[in-house]
Amino acid sequence: MSSDEKAVLLLKSNYNQWLYTTYGYRKWAPTKKDIDRAHHILSTAIKNDEFNFLKTPSLQDLKGYYRQYIPYINAKGEKVIKINAFCELLEVPPASTSESKVWTKMDWKNRYVDVDDGGYCYWRVVINLDRNTYYNLIIG
Repeated sequence: MSSDEKAVLLLKSNYNQWLYTTYGYRKWAPTKKDIDRAHHILSTAIKNDEFNFLKTPSLQDLKGYYRQYIPYINAKGEKVIKINAFCELLEVPPASTSESKVWTKMDWKNRYVDVDDGGYCYWRVVINLDRNTYYNLIIG
C-alpha cells in the first residue's frame, strides 16, 4: 500500500477500537498477497455488476478513490477487510475549543471516514478472505 497514495491500512483508528469494544473483533495485519486477494474478490463484485453506479466500473476506476482498508478477525475467526472509499477529501471545521477559524482536510490516513448520504462519491464493502466473498456494499 505504500506505493498507492490513495490507500491506507487502518490498524490503530477509532474504528478499529470501536470494532473491538463493540464486537470483540481483533485487528490483523494483511500482507500484500491478502490485499491482492481482496482486490480479486472486488473484481468479482465488478463482474457481477455490483458497481453499476459508476460510469465505467473497473478495478482501476475504484483505485481512483481514496480507500481505507480496515482488517479484522470476525466472530467466526475469519479474516475480513472492510474497504471504505471516497472520491474527495472533505474539510472539517476547527474544534470548538480552538482559536483557529481555519478548516482542514480530514485526517483520513488515521481516522475512519464516516459519511451518511454522500451519494456515489462514497461507498464501502466488506470482503471475507477466508470465504472469498463480498457483502454489505453500501453506497453513500
